[in-house]
Amino acid sequence: MFNTLTAAKIYLKQGLFKESLDILENLEKNSDDLNIKFYKVIALEGLGFFKRAKELCYFLLEKNFQSDEIKKILERIKDKDDEIKTEKNLDYTEDEIAKVYEMIGDYENAIFWYTKKIEFLKDKIR
Repeated sequence: MFNTLTAAKIYLKQGLFKESLDILENLEKNSDDLNIKFYKVIALEGLGFFKRAKELCYFLLEKNFQSDEIKKILERIKDKDDEIKTEKNLDYTEDEIAKVYEMIGDYENAIFWYTKKIEFLKDKIR
């Protein structure tokens, strides 16, 4: 798709916030249009970058740009912090850890973790 404001709006309507933000940041390099900043706020909110979105909202309010819409967005995000996406399951088994060490060539740690797995299985048998 083209790098235009219309393309960014279409991506926003489709929920493709990252793609929209990429276009908007490219457009922002060439223009100080407040519409670009407004749609950037929406993309940032969609991606969970609330701190940056709030900063842009305050900037737009100072410029008296669509203050009602900006106030609505600020109301939605005022108490939110940036979302940190983390992997939920960080509980790996000994053999999974050992396989990773083996794949990267760290055989000393691989042996250590395989030994832990063997000891765990021995205890399970007893």
